[in-house]
Amino acid sequence: MTTTTTTTTGLFIPADYTKPYEVRELDPSGLLESLQTTVGGYVEVAHLEREELDMYLNEEGKISGQPFNKRATVVAFNLHWRHAQGDYIAGDVMVLGGPDDAGDNQGLTPGQVTLMTGIMDRIV
Repeated sequence: MTTTTTTTTGLFIPADYTKPYEVRELDPSGLLESLQTTVGGYVEVAHLEREELDMYLNEEGKISGQPFNKRATVVAFNLHWRHAQGDYIAGDVMVLGGPDDAGDNQGLTPGQVTLMTGIMDRIV
């Protein structure tokens, strides 16, 4: 009998600009815990309307003093996060695909990974 393991693909964008972004494979059965660990607390979702992506960030990132995440803020602005004007992202983030019809988190598709890594590679 063959067991198939499905993972959820995400893009990790650290606030520390000296650290590289990473495409990560996450276990969907522990996704919430993985996202909370990644962002260092409870998650908030910033929907990136242009590409139907969701950026997961720490909901208290700014008030807890997490550092400004320039790359995530640029991504959010360019992919039409509704709060981008005059706002910014603080702390590490994870970007996933938008939810399916049932509201479940979806991983990035190969095309979305290509799009996101292309955007990341252009941010100076």
